Amino acid sequence: KRQDRMIRKLTRPTTLEIRSMLRERLSDSCIIVTQFDPTETVLKMLPYLAPSCPFVVYSEHMGPLAECLHHLKSNNIALNLRLNIFFSVL
Repeated sequence: KRQDRMIRKLTRPTTLEIRSMLRERLSDSCIIVTQFDPTETVLKMLPYLAPSCPFVVYSEHMGPLAECLHHLKSNNIALNLRLNIFFSVL
């Protein structure tokens, strides 16, 4: 098991390799999960997303997501925006 983990770590692309992949070709979708301000993260990732492609933003808290939604709508950055709330009961 330990050897398998080491192999996975060694074959994982580095941050620089991921950045170069993003610059070479635009993504056709994007899923953002962040503990930080989602607005800032979305705005930094949108240039790497091809036009008219879907993206999803997940956050633990609704307030930052609502602010992100408001910013994207008020600046006409994206269309067909929705804010969904999911509750998990364990």
